[in-house]
Amino acid sequence: MVRIDGKGHYLGRYDSPESWEKYHRLVAEWLVTPHVAAMIQVQRLTGMRPDDVVSMRPCDIDQSGDVWVYERRDHKNRWRGHRRLIPVGPRAQAILKPFLNRDPDAFLFSPKESEAWRLEHRPVHFRKERKTKIYPCELRAREKAKQDRKRRKPKRPKRDRYDTASYWRANANRCRRNLSACWRESASVLRRLRKLTHTLIVGPERPLAAPPPLYSVQCRARRSRRCWTRTRSGGCPGTSSSDEARCRCGRQPPPPASRERAMRKRPLRRGFTLRELFAVVTIICVLLALLVPLIQQSRVRSRRPQCANNLKYISLGLQIYHDTYKVFPMGAMHSGTNPGGDPPVNAALGPSWWFGIAPFMEQRNVYDRVQSTQIPGGPARHEFCAGDMIAAGVAIDRLQPDFMHCYRSPLPGTESRVGPICLPTYVGIAGGCDIDPLSQDYQPGLVTPTTDCLYHNEAKGTGAAADGIVTSSGMLPPCEHVSMFDCLDGTSNTMIVGEQSDWLLDQNQAKSQKYHGDPGWTVGGTRPGGGWLSGTRRVDPVPKVDTPRGPPATWGADCWNITTVRYPPNFKRVMGAKPLPGCSENHGINNPLQSPHPGGMLVDFVDGSVQFISETTDLAVLLRLAIRNDGQSVR
Repeated sequence: MVRIDGKGHYLGRYDSPESWEKYHRLVAEWLVTPHVAAMIQVQRLTGMRPDDVVSMRPCDIDQSGDVWVYERRDHKNRWRGHRRLIPVGPRAQAILKPFLNRDPDAFLFSPKESEAWRLEHRPVHFRKERKTKIYPCELRAREKAKQDRKRRKPKRPKRDRYDTASYWRANANRCRRNLSACWRESASVLRRLRKLTHTLIVGPERPLAAPPPLYSVQCRARRSRRCWTRTRSGGCPGTSSSDEARCRCGRQPPPPASRERAMRKRPLRRGFTLRELFAVVTIICVLLALLVPLIQQSRVRSRRPQCANNLKYISLGLQIYHDTYKVFPMGAMHSGTNPGGDPPVNAALGPSWWFGIAPFMEQRNVYDRVQSTQIPGGPARHEFCAGDMIAAGVAIDRLQPDFMHCYRSPLPGTESRVGPICLPTYVGIAGGCDIDPLSQDYQPGLVTPTTDCLYHNEAKGTGAAADGIVTSSGMLPPCEHVSMFDCLDGTSNTMIVGEQSDWLLDQNQAKSQKYHGDPGWTVGGTRPGGGWLSGTRRVDPVPKVDTPRGPPATWGADCWNITTVRYPPNFKRVMGAKPLPGCSENHGINNPLQSPHPGGMLVDFVDGSVQFISETTDLAVLLRLAIRNDGQSVR
């Protein structure tokens, strides 16, 4: 069997059954739509009749065994009590599987679906640009002729199933559209179409003759290309003999020996072989495998400076606040009048350190509106939460500053698409736990600091999360102002703001559930408390402990937007049925510092610098950076 491409060119022969199988699949997929090609291949593999293949339905196919069984319900011998069972093997099953996802009583192969596929994938023919001008009257005449043709012969809608006649026409019409021009001009087009359709369904009858190749040589007189051209008849155009013909320039054509030498000097150009194509594709795949990771890394590195710029901007606001008031803002504080009791414990919900630096970060308008709710004669409710502020007429839900959210963070910027308040991904450092492996701050099984230089917090209380610990050894402790004079370790050795910009994960690595780890999130909704605005309801500062290494004093404050360092950097597997001590999806006070940046996280220091902390950093080093007066400097 010869091999012919889409333009009718001879490409080779198929002599063996394996070669014929390849040829059949190639021609079936090229000449017909996938639906008709599947019908042809299934018919060849199973030996069923054309009326059997066009009548296939999912309900007629028993798919329980390795070999499917197709039972024709309405075959011609049914009245005799005979059953027509057709086995369907693995190769035919693979062809039928894409068509089984439909109604059980619907036919597998539909002319309507086949025509829709053909219209969607039909080739677009491009004509050469016209040199003469097209006038509007000509366009109107073309459109009118098109409408007249449609009116005279409207298209019949496609049916939902094939019959044997439409099945044959689908093969013949598709072949007629794709045959080359030299075949269409011959007198035996109909005979060749029928033979080709019969060959696709039944098999090859006889090899087709290969057309002779076309080639050209040079004229000896003028030395111009394509001056004399040999055709299939063996001579110059318009003549019957190559020896007596004249060249287009009027001279005698070259002798046969000269033509053969010219052919050897100018060999015919050929296309790519399959081996060369595979080599090129392999080289391209290797280059892509090398370039894609590099491009991804460059994108990640371009995102990290944007996050560093946010921390720089936050550090600038804290520096201006300190220059104005000579202290840093409280990490979290209460509002309203102090209640009675010794010590007073519950007051109205106050602001976080974000509210203190808002006027120094181009948010003066929002700051004044919120501050007006605290003066005498203001609204009746004045807690620092989204619900009260929106009720008081403060458009807190419209404030979505970019510097509060890391560009690479997958966490949502707000609780919902309409607010009610922005959720920051940067947290203030209230302090760190004891730098002592034997301290009760680290329960059995937790990561402990490895160091010989110990440090014990003087002020340490319990947090709202289970077994949580709050300290005031950092730069933004709750209910307490701290200045640069209190930073005994040096401003370049003490953190003030860190990242909590990624999801927390379950301790069980087999589970893929994600939990909020951002400092402003509140389980149940952020209207009564949460977001960048809320601080705490506690009035008194963190209490002092009686003995070093001992348990924390009872305090139990619910604090937003601050954290006490207790775990290594980028330590995300802390949640689950029983979270680690101090960790909670409800703004846990000991939620670890973590980020989506590969390899670590960014932190802001008191001197205004931003540095990248690797996730391999020891816990003792991170604790020394979080504590302002441990007496040790980190280099």
